[in-house]
Amino acid sequence: MPRSKKPPGTAADRRNGRRLPLELGTPIVVELPRAREEFHRIALAAWDGYWSQEVAATVSPADLMVVYTWIEAYNDALTKREKADETPLVTGSMGQLVANPLYAVAQAQMTLAMQCARQLGIGGRNRVDLGLALLDFQNRDPGAGSIADGGDSDVDDDDDPRRDTE
Repeated sequence: MPRSKKPPGTAADRRNGRRLPLELGTPIVVELPRAREEFHRIALAAWDGYWSQEVAATVSPADLMVVYTWIEAYNDALTKREKADETPLVTGSMGQLVANPLYAVAQAQMTLAMQCARQLGIGGRNRVDLGLALLDFQNRDPGAGSIADGGDSDVDDDDDPRRDTE
């Protein structure tokens, strides 16, 4: 016969079972660092898509450096790659055919864009790493059976041998 579970708030640690409110700031209005016409269409789609997601609500004015670095690097990676694809092989210093050096520049810019994306929480895994999965958790039905709501847990304080003080 299973043991009855303790109600929330009766554990040894008073923080157990509490849901802390996740407070997000008001979204700030951020313009592109330069005219829209200067950006690649895919970079513009990523920019607009980012600001339409809840993760953008975590951006503060101090984070704008990362946001601007991300979009500039992503745009540069796309444009350099597109330019390199026009002539994928070029003549090297010894007359041999080599890959266009713009591919290396595009790769470096894409690496920088991905580092910034990680910081900004762009992508499912990166959002989870930032802890924004809490948004979904807090918006779920409160009777979903989480441990905080008194649901199943393998941990029971009555089984703690340290409590035996006889």
